[in-house]
Amino acid sequence: MLEQGPYPYFLKNWIKSDIGHLSNNQASLCLLEHASKRLKNVVLSHLSKTNNTPEIAHSFFNSLIKERLDLKLNSEVSQRDMPTKLFKI
Repeated sequence: MLEQGPYPYFLKNWIKSDIGHLSNNQASLCLLEHASKRLKNVVLSHLSKTNNTPEIAHSFFNSLIKERLDLKLNSEVSQRDMPTKLFKI
């Protein structure tokens, strides 16, 4: 999505760099590899308005995190125009 998006070349390169943003894949893999078994809730947030959608991010996350059979996660996507639901911690 980033490559096809309207951002200028220099900004696309920064976003893709090691100091730019995390992709759906990178964020999901981080949780897949490092999440504690005690983790119960995940909120996917700070999604690009131009180069991502809540549906794509959530679907991608769910497809990867199912590899962790020891995790029973509630995952939500934060929306730009409304608060997230409350979580009991």
